[in-house]
Amino acid sequence: MAGIDAFKQALLGKYGLSRPSKYVVRIYGLQNGAGAGGIFQAENVTLPSRSLAMVQEHFHGEQWNVPCGRTFDSSLVMTFPMGVQGNERAFFETWMDQIVDPKTNFAISGEQSGRKNDYYSSIEVGILNPANNQQVQSYRFFDCFPSSVFPMNYGFNMMNDYARLQVQFEYRKYEFDSGSGIGADTPFTNIYSD
Repeated sequence: MAGIDAFKQALLGKYGLSRPSKYVVRIYGLQNGAGAGGIFQAENVTLPSRSLAMVQEHFHGEQWNVPCGRTFDSSLVMTFPMGVQGNERAFFETWMDQIVDPKTNFAISGEQSGRKNDYYSSIEVGILNPANNQQVQSYRFFDCFPSSVFPMNYGFNMMNDYARLQVQFEYRKYEFDSGSGIGADTPFTNIYSD
């Protein structure tokens, strides 16, 4: 068997396809007044991009880009459904108030508060197998904090809708775990072969 039939059988039969609706969000290690973290049902998750930092080499021959490091130059963005009491908004507002004092508008340092950067958290986005809901991949973000709460829409023309809260997170780095032993040392052409 070769060609498109083999490709379809490998994707749909042996390995299946990842479903963008099968994921879970966990927030770890939050020690401030916002709460202790836990599992959050984010309605939508936009995973950030990742790039390699480049320097231009031009010692001899044509000029070309050479990788010299890694950069995490986009944010993690999540959308949460809002409950009637607005607890989701209160959670993130409180978290942000632990970073910048709402009265003085100055950043709160660990020395001032007697704490050591406890507004940082780890966030994990786990990708689930659609067949059994077991986690098969994870994106673990380190030293996260909410940097923006986006504008919310309310209107009389939205009678059949519900309120959503969109939050942007900054982070220091993230680590990807495929959970299947397939990594950088596995050629892409071998992923779908026996």
